[in-house]
Amino acid sequence: MSEYTVDGAAVPHERFIARALDPARSCVVEACAGSGKTWLLVGRILRALLAGAAPGQILAITFTRRAAQEMRGRLLADLGTLACGTDDEALAMLRLRGLSPDEAARVLPAARGLYERVTVAENPIAIETFHGWFGRLLRAAPIETGPGVYEQTLVDRIEPWMDEAWADFCALLLRPDSADRLRDYEELVRWTGDAAAETLLRNFVRHRADWWCFRGSDSDDEAIARSSAPMRARLRELLGADDRSPAAALQAPQLRADLIAMCETWRAIPDPGVYLRNAIAGAEAWLAAQDVRGGEASDAACLAAFLDIILTQNGTPRTVLDPDRIEKKCKQVPEGPAAYRARHQSIVAAAEALRDAQMEWEALRINECGLRCGAHLLAGFQERKRRAGAVDFTDLEWIAHQLLVDPDCAAYTQSWLDARYRHLLVDEFQDTNPLQWQILQSWLAAYDGDADRPSVFLVGDPKQSIYRFRGAEPRVFDVARACLARDFGAAALRTNVTRRNAPELVALFNQVFSGANPLYQGQRTLASTSGGFAVLPRIAPQTGRGAGGAAGSAMEGAAGDGAARPRDALTQARAEEIRDERYREGLQLAAAIAAWRACTTVPEGAAERPARWSDVLVLVRRRTYAGELERAFRDAGIPFLSARRGSLLQQLEVEDLIALLEFLAAPDDDLQLARALRSPVFDCDEEDLRALADTGEHPAPHAPGATSGAELPDCWWSRLSTRTAASPALGRARDLLSRWLPLAGVLPVHDLLDRVIHESDLRARYAAAAPVTAGAQIQANIDALLELALTLDAGRFPSLARFLGELRDLRDADDSNADEGIAADEDAVHLMTVHAAKGLEAPIVVLPDTHLPDAQEDRNDVLVAWLPDRPAPDHVSLIARLSRMGTSRLPWIEQDRAQRRQEDWNLLYVAMTRAQQVLLVSGVDSPRAGSGTWYERIAAHAPPQAGAEPELPRPVDRLPGAGADPRAAAAGPRFRDFRPARVPVPALVPGPVGSRNAAEQTEAQRIGIAWHALLERAGGQETGTVSAERVAREFAISPSDAQAAIAAAERVRNAPDLAQFFTPAGTGPVIAADAELELVARDGSLLRIDRLVEFDDAIWILDFKWSLNAASLPGYRAQLQRYAQALADAGLGEGPEGAAQAQRKPIRMLLVGSDGATAAVARD
Repeated sequence: MSEYTVDGAAVPHERFIARALDPARSCVVEACAGSGKTWLLVGRILRALLAGAAPGQILAITFTRRAAQEMRGRLLADLGTLACGTDDEALAMLRLRGLSPDEAARVLPAARGLYERVTVAENPIAIETFHGWFGRLLRAAPIETGPGVYEQTLVDRIEPWMDEAWADFCALLLRPDSADRLRDYEELVRWTGDAAAETLLRNFVRHRADWWCFRGSDSDDEAIARSSAPMRARLRELLGADDRSPAAALQAPQLRADLIAMCETWRAIPDPGVYLRNAIAGAEAWLAAQDVRGGEASDAACLAAFLDIILTQNGTPRTVLDPDRIEKKCKQVPEGPAAYRARHQSIVAAAEALRDAQMEWEALRINECGLRCGAHLLAGFQERKRRAGAVDFTDLEWIAHQLLVDPDCAAYTQSWLDARYRHLLVDEFQDTNPLQWQILQSWLAAYDGDADRPSVFLVGDPKQSIYRFRGAEPRVFDVARACLARDFGAAALRTNVTRRNAPELVALFNQVFSGANPLYQGQRTLASTSGGFAVLPRIAPQTGRGAGGAAGSAMEGAAGDGAARPRDALTQARAEEIRDERYREGLQLAAAIAAWRACTTVPEGAAERPARWSDVLVLVRRRTYAGELERAFRDAGIPFLSARRGSLLQQLEVEDLIALLEFLAAPDDDLQLARALRSPVFDCDEEDLRALADTGEHPAPHAPGATSGAELPDCWWSRLSTRTAASPALGRARDLLSRWLPLAGVLPVHDLLDRVIHESDLRARYAAAAPVTAGAQIQANIDALLELALTLDAGRFPSLARFLGELRDLRDADDSNADEGIAADEDAVHLMTVHAAKGLEAPIVVLPDTHLPDAQEDRNDVLVAWLPDRPAPDHVSLIARLSRMGTSRLPWIEQDRAQRRQEDWNLLYVAMTRAQQVLLVSGVDSPRAGSGTWYERIAAHAPPQAGAEPELPRPVDRLPGAGADPRAAAAGPRFRDFRPARVPVPALVPGPVGSRNAAEQTEAQRIGIAWHALLERAGGQETGTVSAERVAREFAISPSDAQAAIAAAERVRNAPDLAQFFTPAGTGPVIAADAELELVARDGSLLRIDRLVEFDDAIWILDFKWSLNAASLPGYRAQLQRYAQALADAGLGEGPEGAAQAQRKPIRMLLVGSDGATAAVARD
């Protein structure tokens, strides 16, 4: 395959670029990973601007906000180079974008002005996600499309409304007028079970767009009939009817006669054996039950009993009833061998037909009852959202689709689009779903050969389509390519040249994928940096046992005699089998990462640098065992940041903050208060908690900070808030909680959290309490919780109780839980899923746990058969169990399985191509892993590890000895071994938000800070009334030092020559006064004036110094001169050398010591 092709013909790179970036001609580009697809799209936008397109006439669509932001950044960077770069730089950039030298020189003046033209445009370039663009489309829609459609709130979580709709649906079933609905739901539950029925119906709601498209203009009943048609046709083929249960066929006289005759033959056998005796007993019991039943119709249980006689669990005829075997055992068959053979063939054929028919009947009833129930649930779900004024992403897609196909508003929408956009560009087109393509196609089809139609640019790579669970359909790519070639004259461009991956990696890709992945074509790389890869030895599964007896046992061995005795369940944990293979895999990977990082250099500009931890990207296929990897990395001293989706609310620091919020919402919740007190936020110890648990005599009045006047019951908070004899940690907790409780129902949750974090010095406390390698992750998680407080409930500032309820919902919803925070700037290994890494790259990529068994196919889900060239699905139905779905829908199931297999190849391709230089692969042995796992596909082409790769440790092959910490299995020194001893955080009571917290101060510095703070407090407050104990807690000094600071402040404020400077502003001669005034000097440094006081005749600068000695005075005077100059530069006071201007007062300066002494400083 040629490296660059246009409509199948090989072309040089320059012609390929020129054709792709020609803004006047449409094209569809298929490009491999790392080939520069985003560069092409941004280059095409630039070329469109150069061709005269207004910024507002360009629409670029991508699939994530991150990708849209990257596009904007790249475009502005290119425009900035054109605006500010040299002529040679600008001309070189234009030539790279497909312009000839003469064309580049001609458009250079216009290119210079593009940056300004784009940034000040009234209608900017629309670089949007699909849903962002749909939102624009809805806002421009005529009001007749629906009341307030464009004013509703966009939400990305549907679970709250789903839960409310489910509750409404259950209530609906109990209404007297809902007998039909109740019958449908009861039958659905009878076939599937209640939990499976709920899952099935909720999944139907999630596939609502597919259902709406399939339904079209039909009613729900008509759509349900079309959905069930294949099953009914199969029933008619098997039984001749589709309106009754297959069990009714058991009443056929011939069936009964055949079984009776065969049973007589079985009885005639002298030694029938166990299996034949079971068949005889089963047949006799079934016949007896039929006699008792009389003419009454048989049920499913009766049919199952009959099938169990004739067929095995796998659906094959029982060999014990085979005519040949019966003839060998029975010398004289009562009816003769030929008659028995004929009856056997007849009854087996009937049983097989009944088995198939029963599965189809079950599938039919599940589908019809489920779809009817699902339609009611969906109606309630949409009504719930309508009343809440909310729309979700699916609603946006559906409404946008209706705007373009509904005759009442399609013409208006088409006119609006035609007047606005002249260039359409779509990135990552392989991730488009069929409905999104239908929307684009409806827009573009309206031009019907019009010469004034927009140009279209689509770019993507079908073998990188990995979002099928979100509806992505890679086959849309081929359909769009053919459609645009036919209607828009679009060229089909393709390249298999990457700029990302090292040659060694590309050679590996070609070996692994060529001939196996149907979508893959051999690739070449332009990267010159050398690379490598290693397939680490698989870790063997191994189990160990915790302390105690047998796993799950209530017995333990007696010392010495080995006899069993009851285990004390209150003091001895139940022994459990411990599987540690993923942890040991993580230790092996940690050693490999450290080794490869040490010997890898990364290109950076024209130079190279040693690899950093942040150059390593660990990609997991699933999140199940990510926690074990993290534990191994933490124990091995590997700094890492985890982006495990859904794990934020399970992190210890986040759980601590949630416990604190739970307490603030319910002050009588002792358990949450206990957790908060034991967390690093307050750092209370066990003795503190025992003191609170003590029920000794104490009053239980109204607790400080309670939100109402009612008294709290006897709880921990009432004890904490009323006891005076408390430890410093409890005293600090009492002061902080008393400050936060009144705000819990007043401030928005984000503001409350922000106040808690800053006033408690929370970040520093967790940094001191946590391992160094976990510090960055903890800080990122705190930021993520703050962000969640802003974004949850669409940022509508829910109450604290509502916020906590939303968090509980998030914790229970695995598929929508909040992500852990991740700080991109930290030098740490990044751990995330392959899906989350789409669009990313890293010098070193690690793929753990690649020897996985095939994923279990979906159950209790919706089957959607939608060929991308069709306007609607051919089929939509419900599937409870694949093993019981029948054969009528098998062709669609096989298509679905083929797409799943292809997506597995796509996922492996995406994972491997994230690596720029080094790829590491590991796995764990599993008896359930079949052939063709990722590990086996890669290992089949891996060279021997000797020589080229760093020496790697052998995998741990056994558990550590009894009583040892399993984490000791990590060989060699670890990062944490070299950390200094942890220093306890002092019990600080912070000042108001905005006050300064100094780091690592001496005792003398802390006394000085306390003295300054006491002098800063305005309003004429007497420092003598301040508690020395409180000052000691606040500034972490001893009570005697606190008393010294208070006395010094009192001396200064009461000194005869200084009292006037502490008079409140607006009283007496003081016009204005300010403490801790910050100014910026000429050199950009920050200055802070201790106290600034303005009188009628002058402005005074006061600088407080604990000691005024002769040696320090020159430096102090120079400092005050800088203060005065900064004031003068700011327009306050006269300039130097008395150069007074109108309305400017002279500046006076005064040094003040702690003993009340002063020293005046004159202006230079």
